Amino acid sequence: MYTTKLASMGTAEPEHVVLTSDLAKEMNVDPVWAERVTGIHSRRYAEVEGVNDEGIQLAKAALDKALDRAGLKVTDLDQIICASAVPSQAIPATAPLLQAAYGEEAAGIPAYDVNATCISFATAFDLMTNMINLGKYQRVAIVSTDLPSLSLNYDEPKNALLFGDGSAAAILERDGEGPAKIYANKMATYGMGAHDTEIRGGGSAIPPKTYPDRPKTDFMFHMDGQATFRLAMRKVPAFVENLLDEAGLKMDDIDMVIPHQASGLAMKIMKKHLDIPDEKFYNIINDHGNMVSASIPTALSLAIDRGDIKRGDKVLMIGTAAGLTMQGLVFEY
Repeated sequence: MYTTKLASMGTAEPEHVVLTSDLAKEMNVDPVWAERVTGIHSRRYAEVEGVNDEGIQLAKAALDKALDRAGLKVTDLDQIICASAVPSQAIPATAPLLQAAYGEEAAGIPAYDVNATCISFATAFDLMTNMINLGKYQRVAIVSTDLPSLSLNYDEPKNALLFGDGSAAAILERDGEGPAKIYANKMATYGMGAHDTEIRGGGSAIPPKTYPDRPKTDFMFHMDGQATFRLAMRKVPAFVENLLDEAGLKMDDIDMVIPHQASGLAMKIMKKHLDIPDEKFYNIINDHGNMVSASIPTALSLAIDRGDIKRGDKVLMIGTAAGLTMQGLVFEY
């Protein structure tokens, strides 16, 4: 068995800054209320023109930064994994499109997607760490990119005010021999919440060819936030307790918690329920919003860049996602 090291990370965001106060006025809601409930002052939105896919551009920018920080080239990678909630297009997967952005230099590198919506990064992190630990791969890139601004329904302001666009990338690589640096990984799905967070159209249930005959909202993001939160909070405390038991750790042993940046209110309640001190609960939602799959890796990358996570620290990534799916992963940085 080998060990796996998180060698480097990189992030990328669109240039266009969008204030909550401006969005609130556009949605005809109170700006003060909007910022207080969401915990968000600003976020970034992609400015997509025609068929120009800014998602792929952001994914490449994030991966370029991670590669540069590790002193690597794309040809040093054994796998390119895209771990996003919404693909760039229905077919092919997003990873081949990202690979194509590198031209012939990257040709032949296996590229495919892992999708667990908001927790896709943690899911891919666990899968690829195990593959590296088994000796299958030497070095893998994981890239999470989402542009939720493109599918928001402004008639549902409680949802539409939450999101921001962005991308984050990580390089995992083999790091000698010894015990695995993932202490525990746990996932649980509760299908009774599957329709509480969804985009109904675009797949085989409501095919794209039916678009002219369907309400536009079938192809836009919808969430029953209260139902999702109620179900999550019934399950999360015991879920985290079991995860830490599996890791042989207590919350006091964790140096930093990187939560999915769902909403300011949801994170505040989760922190209280799990009795996590402020200084150990990483919150970037104020100027990023909920970046869907990119939330956890962006927060992780920023925490490392700012020196809030150091080598040897024990880190807990935790989040809930559409499904309803929960995931927690404890690893040593």
